[in-house]
Amino acid sequence: MANVGESRFSLLQKCGEPAAKDIVCVPRFQADWYLAPYRGTPPQVLLSQPCIPTEEWTFHRGSGNFLAVVRFNQAGVIESVRDGERMR
Repeated sequence: MANVGESRFSLLQKCGEPAAKDIVCVPRFQADWYLAPYRGTPPQVLLSQPCIPTEEWTFHRGSGNFLAVVRFNQAGVIESVRDGERMR
């Protein structure tokens, strides 16, 4: 399996085509200051949760093993590799 920091091309060379390719919505919390329109009211923090479309590939490792779920960043580099469901 490929490692964090490697490219899509490297992953394809090592593992072949994935069983599935998906675009998922990954929440990225963001804090913004809000200035109240009333005098004497302190600024307040507003938390927003924008959705970042992110590509995930799923690989089947064989019967009895967990699926491998690989997430890419916006530059097409592997951001994370995690175990998915166990296959029967």
